[in-house]
Amino acid sequence: MKLPIFLLIIFLRYVLGIVNIIIGIQQPCESIVDCLSSNDSNTVCYEGYCVPCRNSSESCTSSSHCCGSSRCFRHRCTALYKTGQSCRLNRQCLDPNDFCINRICTRCIQLWASCSSDPLATPCCVGNGICRSGKCQPARIHSQACSSSFDCADELVCLSGTCQNPLGHC
Repeated sequence: MKLPIFLLIIFLRYVLGIVNIIIGIQQPCESIVDCLSSNDSNTVCYEGYCVPCRNSSESCTSSSHCCGSSRCFRHRCTALYKTGQSCRLNRQCLDPNDFCINRICTRCIQLWASCSSDPLATPCCVGNGICRSGKCQPARIHSQACSSSFDCADELVCLSGTCQNPLGHC
């Protein structure tokens, strides 16, 4: 008995979602899940209502207003690029493990995976990682032991065997 009632509720919600889109009534929502019954993959939950998402170059105030493969940057939905596509900034790459290197979204190697210092190989480790002894490892942070500046996180240098801020403490 409970299953038919449940299915009836789901069916009615689906039908009401379609009717709301056809006649332009905005359906209230708390998350994108509430908008799924609208039968439109280009619908997002924005400011409490299911609304059509914004495409690349359309105005926005939040990334939640942009379609799935876009992000709000400087009040415009900006396309995100897949691994291997051209880019200008890290934030333009779709995958969080990609970084914009030499103007290409490049997949960086996960920590503790094998890596190569060969310049033609994948040139980065995720996060603040570095390729040391053939493995992507976390870079050393302030006050940790080091043998060269290549052991330290980007903003630090190896001075007297420890990673330090080159300008000292301000």
